[in-house]
Amino acid sequence: MNEAAAKRRYEALHKERPFHNGDFRNWSAEATPATPFHYLDGVDISVAEVDLNPTDDFLNARRVFGNHDSSDGEGGDPNGDSS
Repeated sequence: MNEAAAKRRYEALHKERPFHNGDFRNWSAEATPATPFHYLDGVDISVAEVDLNPTDDFLNARRVFGNHDSSDGEGGDPNGDSS
């Protein structure tokens, strides 16, 4: 159940802008030449008893998208919160 919950949370995090540029820094609602990669491309989410990478906060929108202006529809927090 924990793995399914983590996958749903990761999916929700990327719902509005599922495509990125390959280094997970620039996000877009649509696949473009600049953002051709889907958020699931090359990603495998699993759950372990011990956190294998405790410094990776991959479910935190600020960590994933940074504090970029998202008015152009690319980059930034998927909720448009750049504060």
